[in-house]
Amino acid sequence: MLRSTLSTFLFPLFVSAGFGQSSHPTGELFRVNHGGVERSYRLHIPAAVTEVEEKHPLVICLHGGGSDAATMSKAGWSDLAEEAPFLIVYPDGLYGHWNDGREVRKHVVQNAVTDDVDFMIRMLEHLISEYPGDSSRVFVVGISNGAFMTQRLAVEHTKRFRTARSICRRGSSGPCAVTSTESKPRGNFSKTSHGRS
Repeated sequence: MLRSTLSTFLFPLFVSAGFGQSSHPTGELFRVNHGGVERSYRLHIPAAVTEVEEKHPLVICLHGGGSDAATMSKAGWSDLAEEAPFLIVYPDGLYGHWNDGREVRKHVVQNAVTDDVDFMIRMLEHLISEYPGDSSRVFVVGISNGAFMTQRLAVEHTKRFRTARSICRRGSSGPCAVTSTESKPRGNFSKTSHGRS
């Protein structure tokens, strides 16, 4: 039941006015070394997850361009994670940007040296190995630049994600669009520091 709930809840709950926002970032902040560059993410583990010895779904929630994990973590997803329960991770794009595969002129230099796909996959592998995340129930959702990154992950690593959902992905010639990619899952990331902020 939870599996089908998670695969259908990503878009409706995100745009629903029914869930509140937090005034403070949620989750624990982790800093990691990825290819010689310090990267970070916030991880929220619901209390119910730590109370039982079983695997739980894991949701990767990607912020839009110019935003960050702290802001995305305030959007109410952590409250939903507490209810379900599921683990949720909010990665930070480098300088607020994801290398989503598009050739955006202002990001061309950063994109040439930033491998966000590898960062995400290594982060995911680390989380699955260290926390009670179920590798067969990994979901990814993103908004705007994060929506494009979601699509890139779904295309390049289809079998890793049960569902990939893009919210408000604006094309070069069209309005906001919502897309979804359903997929079946498949089963050297070093932590440097962590803490709440």
